[in-house]
Amino acid sequence: MAPEDPQLTTFDTNRAGLVSTTVPVYVAELSPPEIRGKLVTLNTCFYTGGQFVAGIIAGAFAEDKSSGWRLMLGLAAVPSFIQFFGLLTIPESPRWLVAQGRYQEALKVLKNLREKNTNVEEEFDGIKTNCLETEREVTAKGTTPVFLQIIRNPAVKRALTVGCLLQLTQQLVGTSIVMYYSVPVIKMNGISEKSTVIWISTGTAAVIFFCSFIGLFVVEKVGRRPLTLFSLAGVAVSLGTLAVGFQLVDIHSPQIDVSGTVGSDNACSSYSMCSKCVNDLNCGYCFFNLPSGPSNGSCLLAGPDKPDISTAGLCNGSVLEGPLTWAYEWCPSDHSWIILLGLVLHIMCFAPGMSSTPWTVNAEIYPLWARSTCYSIATSVNWLGNLFVSMTFLNFVELVTKYGTFWFYTSFAILGWIYFFLMLPETKGRLLEDVEGLFTYPWWQDATTADEEKTVQYVHIRGINQAINLDDQDSEDES
Repeated sequence: MAPEDPQLTTFDTNRAGLVSTTVPVYVAELSPPEIRGKLVTLNTCFYTGGQFVAGIIAGAFAEDKSSGWRLMLGLAAVPSFIQFFGLLTIPESPRWLVAQGRYQEALKVLKNLREKNTNVEEEFDGIKTNCLETEREVTAKGTTPVFLQIIRNPAVKRALTVGCLLQLTQQLVGTSIVMYYSVPVIKMNGISEKSTVIWISTGTAAVIFFCSFIGLFVVEKVGRRPLTLFSLAGVAVSLGTLAVGFQLVDIHSPQIDVSGTVGSDNACSSYSMCSKCVNDLNCGYCFFNLPSGPSNGSCLLAGPDKPDISTAGLCNGSVLEGPLTWAYEWCPSDHSWIILLGLVLHIMCFAPGMSSTPWTVNAEIYPLWARSTCYSIATSVNWLGNLFVSMTFLNFVELVTKYGTFWFYTSFAILGWIYFFLMLPETKGRLLEDVEGLFTYPWWQDATTADEEKTVQYVHIRGINQAINLDDQDSEDES
């Protein structure tokens, strides 16, 4: 059965299924350290680009009520078909090949992926040494489950905590909660034509797409840590702006004309203000949008299967004549521009940083023996956060109003910024084999600015890989 109208899609930064677990890690393991963050961020750019293209397709078929939705779904198979055959040609990760003892294949992959004048043997030796050390540690620990090894290793446990909180914060301050109101905000500013709303929503996706490229160009210049902190600070400000906007709209909400209310036996007839009316998902606000302001407003029961019309009264029709307007989930207000400002500001701050850095950092901060397990756990936290937001957002709105909900998310963004300021190290330009050392410091100390940073070098002595602390070695030489 075809839907009555094209769905007005919201845009999120989630990945789907196994792709969210494998692609960033795979890209990070194949990338040179100096451009690793840029290549992992590029994955996000292509993802948001796909959303932008999907919005264009939705807008193009919006007027076709009978088969437009079929064409939208059918066209999604085309890139999937192309990608399937493209994936058959990609190489295995050199780190995975080394872990399997397939050294020649790993060296060949590195040579194919690096520039001709690059000394891949040095990188290969570092990977091999790390893998041999990891294998020795795993053998020494016997059959202990990897998860227990992670819990017992303070450095890896700290890295996992940072990675999980990055993913959770991305969801709790992300576009899923803001873009839910993109369509009502657009309508609140006087645009009600459905096809126009779809194209404006597509324009929003375009802004997300192009702002993602800001992160692509600066992630290797400023680093992951500053980009994350700057992005999260901007997100906190934008969420606060949205909260203020919704609060002003609520305070200056139009009154309900009780005499115009239809159906005194339904719950909608008990509301005296538009803001109370539209906070109830069963109701909508029907009014005449006159130059002097809203007039003859009434709170009517919305259609259970088609909330874009009322079940009775003046707004019981898909096409409304003249200034007659049906407002579902929004109220007319002179302060709507503040909400629109917060929406645009959120997109511009979230897309370059928090959209991609949680995936980039998580792809870098775990040792080889725990990388797949830790990344899977962090990705699961991301999806659990998404589930939490999806299941509780409307309940929050009903319990504490729209502005109360956004004040809650604002406070979470502020707390997240404080935590990452104290705990998130810089991974820019470091080998994956060296990143684990960033989390060997106390929780309150930033590893990137530590005065005494231990240097560990792995050497091969009589067939056994041993770690030598160079600081201790220098002390012995002096004595």
